[in-house]
Amino acid sequence: MNLCIIKGRLGNDPVIRSFGESGISVEFNVAVDRFVSKEKGKVTDWISIKVYGKRSVFVNDHFGKGDEILVHGRFQTDNWEKDGVKHSRSFIVADDVEFCGGKRGPAGTTMQTPHFDDSEEIPF
Repeated sequence: MNLCIIKGRLGNDPVIRSFGESGISVEFNVAVDRFVSKEKGKVTDWISIKVYGKRSVFVNDHFGKGDEILVHGRFQTDNWEKDGVKHSRSFIVADDVEFCGGKRGPAGTTMQTPHFDDSEEIPF
């Protein structure tokens, strides 16, 4: 079973991309702390996330740098070769995303958390 669940904060604003005739995706990084040892304390891992389809528009519209997020998805590694050099990139393909603790508003206030509705139509 390939299942990943992470909770952290966006390290950057989502970057939206289009591909093909109607494909759309968004990419961002999530900072996740983990405990290493008593001496070293916590370290931060940066995890790349990709979201596809209608959910990517929701993420682009409602999440930004510093927002806390819960991501459910699967781990994936892409491999390719360019100019004779092999490359790889690992990331999580998100099936679902959720706000954690509300969305930060102006001056540290908390705003109501928007909810993704799968039935919403994309306006294009």
